[in-house]
Amino acid sequence: MRKLLIGSLVLGILTACGGGGGSSTPAPPPPSAATRLTYTDPPAAGWRLARVGGTGTAADPLILELRGPASPRVKGAACFLDLGAGSKAAWANLGTNTHLGDPGTLSLGAEPRLVKDKLTGGELQVGIFQKVGDADPSLGVVRVALKLNGAQSVGEIPLAQAAARALVVQADGSSLTPLTIALGTLKAE
Repeated sequence: MRKLLIGSLVLGILTACGGGGGSSTPAPPPPSAATRLTYTDPPAAGWRLARVGGTGTAADPLILELRGPASPRVKGAACFLDLGAGSKAAWANLGTNTHLGDPGTLSLGAEPRLVKDKLTGGELQVGIFQKVGDADPSLGVVRVALKLNGAQSVGEIPLAQAAARALVVQADGSSLTPLTIALGTLKAE
């Protein structure tokens, strides 16, 4: 009788636990790995960061350009852009030892040129200014590039104007005007 009671208890426990065969709920699929970056431009008005090239892969970084309205004309601009710590994206070089590119709109003249970039963590600081004359900012002022920061999962990537620090030098060179840059949506896909 005792053996029958123990056997019944063991059988009852196994039945209550689903027979010990494991869970009936399938495991969720692993997150997919991103292979490139994509960027959706903000509305084409005012100062903005617009996509101008690159496929967003590791071999072909995504290229973004700071553009402004056609008027007033400018001598240059500076801005701080931030991906934040631990971002899925990283700033890529656009030349030898530089994270910025000149779209050719500004007439920079001979050396020494007023072109500077500095990378601190996820924050990129860029500035480009011409010595004489002025330019139409709607044709682009400065370019930056982004790449995937190693193996990453698919998802949106925060991109911000760091501490609202950006300015433009007006055509006459006499005034520095603060500006707010419209940013689009950056994603790892």
